[in-house]
Amino acid sequence: MRLFASLLTFFLLFWNVVDSISSCRDLQNITYPNHMPGSCGGKLFELYCEGDNPFFYVQSTKYLLTDISFQNQTLRLVDPLLAAGDCHIPNLTLYLKESSQYSFNMNYSFNQNGYYLLTFVNCTREINDSSYKVIPCMSGPRSTVYATSSDLSLNMLNMYYVFDLPESCSYLSSALTEDSIEQNDMGDDIMVILRKGFVVSWNYQPGQFADWRNYPLSFPTAQACSVLQYCWTGSKRHFNDMITSKYYKLLTWLTSLLYSEVGLLGCLYNPNDEIHTSSYVSFGFVLIFVAILDILLLLLGARLVLAPCVMFSFLLHKLQRVSKSVNSIEKWLRKNELLSVRRYDFIEISIMTNYFREKLGQGGFGSVYKGKLFNGHEVAVKTLSNSAGDGDDFISEVATIGRIHHANIVRLIGFCSEGLKRALVYAYMPNGSLDKYIFSSSNNVLSMEKRREIALGIARGIDYLHRGCEMQILHFDIKPHNILLDHNLTPKISDFGLARLYPKDYTLVALTAARGTIGYIAPELISRTFGVISHKADVYSFGMLLMEMTSGRRNVDNYAENSSQVYYPSLIYNQLNLAEQTRYLDNAARQFGGIEGALYKVALWCIQMRASSRPSMSRVIEMLQSDADSIEMPPRPMTCSPGDVSVMPSQIESCSIELSEISEEISMLSMKG
Repeated sequence: MRLFASLLTFFLLFWNVVDSISSCRDLQNITYPNHMPGSCGGKLFELYCEGDNPFFYVQSTKYLLTDISFQNQTLRLVDPLLAAGDCHIPNLTLYLKESSQYSFNMNYSFNQNGYYLLTFVNCTREINDSSYKVIPCMSGPRSTVYATSSDLSLNMLNMYYVFDLPESCSYLSSALTEDSIEQNDMGDDIMVILRKGFVVSWNYQPGQFADWRNYPLSFPTAQACSVLQYCWTGSKRHFNDMITSKYYKLLTWLTSLLYSEVGLLGCLYNPNDEIHTSSYVSFGFVLIFVAILDILLLLLGARLVLAPCVMFSFLLHKLQRVSKSVNSIEKWLRKNELLSVRRYDFIEISIMTNYFREKLGQGGFGSVYKGKLFNGHEVAVKTLSNSAGDGDDFISEVATIGRIHHANIVRLIGFCSEGLKRALVYAYMPNGSLDKYIFSSSNNVLSMEKRREIALGIARGIDYLHRGCEMQILHFDIKPHNILLDHNLTPKISDFGLARLYPKDYTLVALTAARGTIGYIAPELISRTFGVISHKADVYSFGMLLMEMTSGRRNVDNYAENSSQVYYPSLIYNQLNLAEQTRYLDNAARQFGGIEGALYKVALWCIQMRASSRPSMSRVIEMLQSDADSIEMPPRPMTCSPGDVSVMPSQIESCSIELSEISEEISMLSMKG
């Protein structure tokens, strides 16, 4: 990629040098061979920009450039004083040829046809000739200025003469015009004709490559850049002629490009031509440029060819995965068609949610919308937009929650599976999720007694998952966001996308990767050093949830003022341990007594680092129904010294990093309870 960028940069720099474009006021895109001072090119084609006005010199005479046509290779020139509205004799100089004749030599080519030579003479006597028109603004009291015109198309030479000049007259100047003086024209009409100016052209028509070498010989200077631009412009023109003269095909384009490149190098490299001696350095640069251009084209061509192949392979792989996912889900649904949940069509889901009008929330799984069944009951519809693997999340949620009926587990009413369109229909929980209440800025939203009731409900729900069904169900994602509250603030466990079913007599379970949410994941899910994976993983998650419910704050606070307050459970343990030691000496130290102290102790028991040290959910329920004094003080839950609780944040951060990297395969062992 860096090589491509470097080559492209060199290409653009070279292009800017040899294909430079300038402008002056209304004249835009001035390109070679015309150029501004300082750019490559000969003096013959040099334009000047003075006061935002473009000028051009012919035989050292300055003219205002009013128009330029690169297609026709023409310039329209006007005397600057005449263009400003002054009454002024034109500046076109005529050189004295003979005593009775005046002539001028045009070194810059123009088309004779349709042009007239307007001659100005100064006479001391009146002329009675209708072809001579008086110019009042130029005349004085002692002399009169006359103007007469002649058709240049009648003169086949480059030398123009003024014949039969009256004896009382002297020649002043001449000018080129596009219009002749008519019979009735007055002096003001002649000035209007002069202000139109005249058109000159340059001859620049590169032909075959063999002829290019002769063109720079007519240049007044032999600058290397001038030769380079000349050859470059001819190469481009030849390339354009080749691809426009034939049917546009890729092969034609490539052969035309190759032929133009060879011609460009041949134009620059001519040992027998002295004018090209200064272009050898340019030849070297152009050779590098051509090589880079071909490399870029090869890279681009390879990308154009390979990109569709890669995209096709990706889409084919995606299609196969989608097909496999759909087939897997349909196969599972046919096998478990006796589930007591209804299957809806997607159009029914759309009507149910009023075409997904009211969104309740958004997550990594998709979106949740509020809906209403045909009988009027309110529901929450979760659309799955990013199902993992072969639809495992969808199958897992339907398989687990579809067979559960418990007061503390959200009820699955139905589901939808039509190709990639998948949705789950739940009973609507009007009070939303628990995290809105425990992390609220108002600490009195839930009383401590109400928090214990909610904790008991959650514990009963988890215990039912572990022991109350035919299969043991491990949730693996217990957190405040996945606890919903009905109108009575009764907790309902939801979101079974990560849940797994195991036989009840399995005390060890198999997982191919850690799963859950950072901050609630049990240590053994990250490293088997902390124990085997079992139902105790949900106990750990519940303990972290209970700690946050009781304190009303996050367990990990990266914005704490000192490091000892970053990991909140360690701070609670220190204070709880101090209160336990001094409760008979100082009643003020018993601030963690009652319900709050009981909840903290239960939470600390649940978040023990080793799974074997944690209680079962049935034991947790018993402890939640006890007071603080009857609950034994738990061991320090962290693997750090009593005086160093600042170690845990780094451990948690380390766990966060490892979670995306560690993938453990734990052998499933069947062990009778």
